[in-house]
Amino acid sequence: MRPIDVRSDIYSFGALLYYALTARLPFQDEEASALFAAHVSRPLAPIAEVSPQPVPAALERIVQRCMEKNPDDRFPSVRLLLDALDGVGAQRTLTVGGS
Repeated sequence: MRPIDVRSDIYSFGALLYYALTARLPFQDEEASALFAAHVSRPLAPIAEVSPQPVPAALERIVQRCMEKNPDDRFPSVRLLLDALDGVGAQRTLTVGGS
């Protein structure tokens, strides 16, 4: 078993982003053990399939990376996660503000 580090917080942040973008929890089950198992092994439903509004593909990729099952596949630091989010914001500004 590995020690808990910042990547567990990044996973939780990804779950929060998923909820904010889709208005639904990443995994739902009435049994706590089944819900835990889903977080460990079940694939995440793509945001584009469940979101009530369009979500930039780059933002979906960030959420997916935050919620990778293997902690080594998540962002290794909050700084790199924030840099990725800043990149999505810059893309949106260029798309909306640019002609």
